Formats: sequence, structure tokens, C-alpha cells
Amino acid sequence: NGQAARAWRLNTDIYDRNRASAQVNTGHDAINVVATQFQANAGLAHELTWNDRLLGRQSQVVSRAVGDFVLKRADGLWAYQLAVVVDDAAQGVTHVVRGQDLAHNTPRQILLQQALGLPTPSYLHTPLVLAADGEKLSKQNGAQALDTAKPVVALAQAGRVLGIQCLAVNPADWLREAMDWWVDRHLKIRA
Repeated sequence: NGQAARAWRLNTDIYDRNRASAQVNTGHDAINVVATQFQANAGLAHELTWNDRLLGRQSQVVSRAVGDFVLKRADGLWAYQLAVVVDDAAQGVTHVVRGQDLAHNTPRQILLQQALGLPTPSYLHTPLVLAADGEKLSKQNGAQALDTAKPVVALAQAGRVLGIQCLAVNPADWLREAMDWWVDRHLKIRA
């Protein structure tokens, strides 16, 4: 239509067709060549599969489930998906722990990591505490803050809501037992 592009997007269909050539570049300057690297060749949609340390095996065909997604916004700022991938790689992040409400971002981030030849961290998406209406408890939804004057008590209350039951009476013992339970039940199972 003659107008300059307002935002940069990753064409997931072209990436699917050319993912092998996209994975060849392993340099940190890959971001500068990602747009020129993709050539339109015939190919099949790529099912991206990964293991979440809590949710287990996950998969998604990004080109079908999400489609093209923004890399650089119309206002000139780099989009979250690309920024977090580059930032994590630059900092050497090996493990990402975040809420289950952000799990849907993971396949796009893994796709970008592959396209840029960057390492993929291990992911774990934690359960959320939900209000009676099913909305996640957060400041934006008006949830009350935990009383941090007694942090171990606050952790114990949060743990009970998340199903981390503990028989310890002493708060210091609860923290140790709760952490042991969490590690044994959630982290080691899917390491």
C-alpha cells in the first residue's frame, strides 16, 4: 500500500519453512540478520515442544496458534518477546520461574531463541492464587498485599493457599519443611 511498515513482525510461516537455515546462525549479531535469513521455501509447520518443570510436556505450532508476532513495536521500542529473549541470553539466564499466566509466552520465546541461535533456559510456571471469581490475585485486581512484617507467617499463609501443607508448628520449621516439600515435589520431579 506504499506505507512504511509500522512494526516489525516475525513471519512464523516463513520461519516454519526455513527453520533449519534460521538455526545456523549462532552469533549474538543474529538479531541483525534474522529478517534477511528467511527465504520462502516449501516446508511444514514446526511443532515446538518443550518440558515445563511443573506443567510437564508442552507443545505448540506457533505459526498456527499465534501467527506472526511483533518484534519491534510501531512506537520504535523492542517488543517484550524479543527483549526478554535477548536479555536472558545476555545475562546467562539458565532457569526461568514465573506464573502460569505467562506460560503462553514460552513457545514464542523458544522459537526466537532457536531463530537467533541462543540457548533455551529451563522453564517452570508456578500455580496462581485466584480470587473467588477466578481472576488472579494481583495489585491491578485490588488484592491486598501480604503482611511482610512477619515474612515466614506470610509465606506459610501463601503456601497453604497453594496447597503446600505442612505440620510444623514453629514458623521457622514450617519454612524449612515447606521448602523441602516444594523442592522434592515440584523441582526434582521434572528436573
